[in-house]
Amino acid sequence: ELLPRTLTQAIAPGAGDGKVADYGGTADFSPDGRQILISGYGRSVLICDAATGKTLQRLEHGDNVNGATFSGDGRRVVTWLEGRMAGMVGEVQLWDASNGQRIGQPLQHQDNHWITLSHDGRRVLTLSGREAQVWDADTSQKLSPALVHDAFIDGGKFSLDRLRVWTWTRPLEGKMNGSMQVWDATTGATVGSPVSGAWAAFSRDDTRVLARDGGKIIVLD
Repeated sequence: ELLPRTLTQAIAPGAGDGKVADYGGTADFSPDGRQILISGYGRSVLICDAATGKTLQRLEHGDNVNGATFSGDGRRVVTWLEGRMAGMVGEVQLWDASNGQRIGQPLQHQDNHWITLSHDGRRVLTLSGREAQVWDADTSQKLSPALVHDAFIDGGKFSLDRLRVWTWTRPLEGKMNGSMQVWDATTGATVGSPVSGAWAAFSRDDTRVLARDGGKIIVLD
């Protein structure tokens, strides 16, 4: 079994009582492995004790939640509603994981389809079609101009110092790879030229990036 039997029994059975069976969707550990974040298609997200299955916090959203994730330090949680129905605006909310309180006002970005937090949870990156936006999580204000791309953005990631953002796009017709670009997270200016590839992971010192280029994994300085 991947989970202890006591934990499986503690949070899986039941109906109408906020247990996992009511939410479906996904579950993930906090960075220290001590808590589990459960999100599904209802309006609530649960933070549970990984040892006992007890619900520690219930994060109530204004509408059905599409996903949730911890910040890299585990102190914050971000939840989001994608807003893919016509006329809907995507909504993103930051929370204090220790007490379940909202941090700032909801961030609204039309049709957002990807959300990521900086390691310390103080910056948020939302993606909507060909546009990316960096936000200050504490003030709920846009931190930079929109990062505009020439193709649909497949993903994005902060450097560990949250000063830069790396984004990658879907391939254009007739091409194997999309393009990857580094941006200044404060000014929205591009850093260097775009390169072919997809997906990114920063090294611990933020000096190198791992990326996928076709069937190869490449290292970029």
